[in-house]
Amino acid sequence: MAEDLFGPEFVRSGKDRRITIPQRHCDKIAWVTGGKTIRGWLLLLVPGRFRLLSDSDVESDKRLAQIRSLILDGPAELGGSPVEFESDPKAAITGRLVPVFIDSAFRVVIPKELLASEKEQWSFVVLFSSGFLEIWLLDVYNAALACPVDSAL
Repeated sequence: MAEDLFGPEFVRSGKDRRITIPQRHCDKIAWVTGGKTIRGWLLLLVPGRFRLLSDSDVESDKRLAQIRSLILDGPAELGGSPVEFESDPKAAITGRLVPVFIDSAFRVVIPKELLASEKEQWSFVVLFSSGFLEIWLLDVYNAALACPVDSAL
């Protein structure tokens, strides 16, 4: 029965960027429960590839907890010289972790700040990687498939 498999699942969204995570995928994630809205986080690995994390996952990881604090609490006191700059990747780090809500029907809105443009419809791939649910833009997924299989094994 194909509907019981856990390979990549192709989903589409409308202009609202809302996708539904398949129930069987949600059933494999202990913290995702139906019937209520839950806060989660999307961690951007590269543009177009996002890992879905629980608030607990983020709080328990020292590096992610620091980013979470910057997002929720804002920066600490100003420090340093006004002519000293952080590296671009470090300055943009809060853009890599974005809060989301998973509603009771297992729907999540992909925040527009994670997408490069506006479209009428988006195509995504939902899959598991290293035990975590990930959401990929279809183009990013197809690019990953373009490498020879022996380099992926």
